[in-house]
Amino acid sequence: MIRFRFFLPLLALFAVACESTPEGEDGKVEGAQITIPPDDLEPAVQFVSRTKRILWAEFIRVEMSAQLYESQIGLSRDLEHIERTNSTLEDGTVVVVLKRRQSDQKENFDPDRLPRLYFGTGLEARAGEELRIYIRRRVDKDRPIFLKITGVSRGSNATLWVGGREEKKKPRVTIESSMLWSETFERYKHKSAIY
Repeated sequence: MIRFRFFLPLLALFAVACESTPEGEDGKVEGAQITIPPDDLEPAVQFVSRTKRILWAEFIRVEMSAQLYESQIGLSRDLEHIERTNSTLEDGTVVVVLKRRQSDQKENFDPDRLPRLYFGTGLEARAGEELRIYIRRRVDKDRPIFLKITGVSRGSNATLWVGGREEKKKPRVTIESSMLWSETFERYKHKSAIY
């Protein structure tokens, strides 16, 4: 699949790039190598790249592991209509905030002028007011790869479209995707949920 190709170089390097950083009893960080074969990782890649999903809400919060996702996301670049701020938390988490600049227009916004995060032509999140992204660098060995997107609207509903059809419409919509350690299979397995 063509959309999958932009992830291939990252998949090949993933085992080298992902190190867990749990804190020991003395508060020091102990690193450990985590290896996830590309075949096991493929469902997580396919989840964000294969199916066209668009989440719209007034406010959207995204939390993701830097591993796999950071270099693959696209963000709004229209600085005339969107204000962007970047900051870094003490634990190394990068926080990107995209806010719609106020204008006289009250409805029917051009979707390309809204705060927006996307993965190629697959998963996309558009915020009517604010999109807040937390890119987590710390790696949890039980869940080294994760993505969680939550959309909330005041006085209206968040809406999820899948393949151009409305699938969910309610005050809060959440999309989750994670690689989780499975004791049964003794390997990482992809789990996803939309609720």
